[in-house]
Amino acid sequence: MKTHHPRRGSVIVTIAMMSSKSVEWLQEELESGASSLLLLDCRSHELYESSHIESAINLAIPGLMLRRLKKGNLPIRSIIPNNEDKEKFVKRCKTDVVVLYDEATSERQESALGSSVLGLLLQKLRDDGCKAFYLEGGFNKFQSEYPEHCETNLDCSCPSSSPPASVLGLGGLRISSDCSDGESDREPGQRHGV
Repeated sequence: MKTHHPRRGSVIVTIAMMSSKSVEWLQEELESGASSLLLLDCRSHELYESSHIESAINLAIPGLMLRRLKKGNLPIRSIIPNNEDKEKFVKRCKTDVVVLYDEATSERQESALGSSVLGLLLQKLRDDGCKAFYLEGGFNKFQSEYPEHCETNLDCSCPSSSPPASVLGLGGLRISSDCSDGESDREPGQRHGV
């Protein structure tokens, strides 16, 4: 039996709206102490370290891993760097409401969502059986309206933040502040001879 859908366009809008959660909804969930909520921050590690929504797990994806994820050769849990967060994700991703956010995704960008990192993760999570949504307006909108639910790190000496050198792939590089006109180049050789 064939079913007639006179207002097919409205069905598409409803589905699009169902894939997102508002910042007001998230604020109410956080206020109520919702334990069945899993927040995934899809921004870069640096942005996550500087500020993120409380209890969020960082899910930054380097380019190579993104290509593997697109091909289906990489489970999402393997992208989470912190073991404690990885365990939390594995235990709760199928039972909790999963909300992903980036810097500023809005409803108007819904059509472009499929080609974005956020859209890819959203689709992968849904394919895995998760109740996954994205946050309308992303982190920027949430932080501007509910800063009390955001953890902000203004202190760069925090042990959890990475030094800029490691971000650039120069983790072993040490830059000395004293200008010794090349004398330091001769020092190792002199020590070696002693």
